[in-house]
Amino acid sequence: MNTFLLRDVVNADSSASISDYGAHVLTWTPAGQPPVIWRPAAVQLREGTAIRGGVPIIFPWFNTGWDGGRPVSKQPK
Repeated sequence: MNTFLLRDVVNADSSASISDYGAHVLTWTPAGQPPVIWRPAAVQLREGTAIRGGVPIIFPWFNTGWDGGRPVSKQPK
């Protein structure tokens, strides 16, 4: 049984395909442009197997993020 849920997001600016399994952006195409992120036909999506392709979405950030264009970090105590 394949329980992959692929979410297709389409708006005036771009389109994307996002997988809930592994939180991956599998495709992204800006409107009127060639694809920036694409999934080759050889990529198999199977439960229990890591997705080999796309871009993993990592939230929350592993640090405090950006402040005014500069990275914000704290020194360890």
